[in-house]
Amino acid sequence: MEAAANAAWPYAVLCAWTYLNDHAAAHDIMDLSVENVSGYISRHADCSDKKLLSRTKSVIKRRAQQEAAKRNREIQFGSLIDMEKLYIGQPEAEQRVYANRT
Repeated sequence: MEAAANAAWPYAVLCAWTYLNDHAAAHDIMDLSVENVSGYISRHADCSDKKLLSRTKSVIKRRAQQEAAKRNREIQFGSLIDMEKLYIGQPEAEQRVYANRT
């Protein structure tokens, strides 16, 4: 199992970046795939190393796609005026002082 995980790590990084634009997500994806493949090993003890690697890569890709789909379903709300208020911000302290004097 460890050999398959080590061999699949670059693929996990690639999928995390490709689907999620987040290299750090590779750790979470890899953890979930190792859990899944561990369960597979318990059911199929005589499977080959090549089969384990293929299974690991398959789970990595599926989890990355699921997470990407989940992120795309987030509901965005608010108006452009609300967004504009976020970017304008407060005036500088010096400008506030001048504004209060007039």
